Amino acid sequence: MPSINEALHFAAQNLDFLSRDRIAVRAQLVESDFAAIGLKYSLALEKIPVPQYRGMVLPYASYRLIGSEWDINHAVTGDRQRTGPSRSH
Repeated sequence: MPSINEALHFAAQNLDFLSRDRIAVRAQLVESDFAAIGLKYSLALEKIPVPQYRGMVLPYASYRLIGSEWDINHAVTGDRQRTGPSRSH
């Protein structure tokens, strides 16, 4: 698993206004916040294709909360408040 610093560098690779030092400071802040509340997580790095532009991809870093089913992949259409397990109707 990449570190938070590596994930932020990956996601910001096309953003000239974020220097490596600035990203490192932000990574330390996120890491200390996650540690302070005991957040268990896993990080993922993806390259998402942009269909309108052949060969173009966007770097995307995400995290998953370990032990939680709350996930964008469980959201239902139009559900902007709940991103947990699907509910029965």
